[in-house]
Order: sequence, then structure tokens, then C-alpha cells
Amino acid sequence: WTYAGVRRMLHYLKMYHLSDISKKPPNKDNIILCSSGYWMYTRCGGLLDVYPPVNSFVKKGDLIARVKNIFGNISEEICAPEDGVIVGKSSNPVAFAGDRVIHLGIPHPEGEPLPEAQGE
Repeated sequence: WTYAGVRRMLHYLKMYHLSDISKKPPNKDNIILCSSGYWMYTRCGGLLDVYPPVNSFVKKGDLIARVKNIFGNISEEICAPEDGVIVGKSSNPVAFAGDRVIHLGIPHPEGEPLPEAQGE
């Protein structure tokens, strides 16, 4: 399990002792399993405002970010192309053309079997 592996790695790095970490696995109701995901990028540079926090759900068409020029005019609005969950986001307020904005995870449909593990 990933959870147990991370605990052992933290123990090996002497960041935590295994006795300090709860031995119970995380609540499965709070786990979001994504079947795929991808980064979204800016098309132009400027000041970047990313709105949804990490681990929040977005719906198709929701406003995710705005890029403004130095005068405060909106240069680009970035909307969610599909329903998903925010896995990661840019924290740098200065964006260049092609910079990452958010990593959008696509939740795995409930009831569908999980795909077989693929080599990396």
C-alpha cells in the first residue's frame, strides 16, 4: 500500500517514528481515485490568479484562473474543460506563456474495474 510505504520511507529518513504515525489507514471515504490527469497551461504571460484550492472539485466550464497584464486587464480566462479534481496548482503569481496552471485529475468512475498496473 502506498500509505504504508510512505510511512516506512519517512521513518527511514528519520523524519517521523512509526510510533508517531497513526497505524490506521486513511478513511476510504476521503480518497479520490483518479484514472487520468493532465496539466493545463497558460497561452499568454502576465499575473496569474488561480482560484480553486487543491483537492477541490471543479465542473466543466468553471473558472479556474485568470491571467492579467500589468495594467490589470484580463488577458486570458482559463476554464475547466471537463469535470475533475484539482491535484496541484501553480503558486507563482508571475506566469509566462506556456506555464503550468493546474493539474486536473479525472476521477475514476465508481463501479468500473481498475485497469491493470502499467510499467513506468
